[in-house]
Amino acid sequence: MRRRVRYKCKERKTPTRISLAAREFRINRTYDDFKELIKKAPETSVVELDTVEGGCGNSKQAFLTMLFRNCSLMLIFVLKEKTQDCVFEIFDTLSEKLEIGTFKKLFPVTQ
Repeated sequence: MRRRVRYKCKERKTPTRISLAAREFRINRTYDDFKELIKKAPETSVVELDTVEGGCGNSKQAFLTMLFRNCSLMLIFVLKEKTQDCVFEIFDTLSEKLEIGTFKKLFPVTQ
């Protein structure tokens, strides 16, 4: 007898009202702008940030990962909640522990 596979219906996401391309925060912050910056200053330290959430959306916690490209080092921090404030807390803690000079070397911000 054949088995019937049942899949749970996924919740549909509500569409954003403003497209990502039209938002102000994306001005001069596209991937093409990033590639141009790396060509101009190849010695610039690049840190990739990402968040990793638990499966099925059951957990409030998440991981914040930081990948330092120049040395292939990855740091992982546990976020209490998936909020912007929790990410700010991580950066505040890092700036306090590393002192501001070291922090600026590790996380250069160009304009």
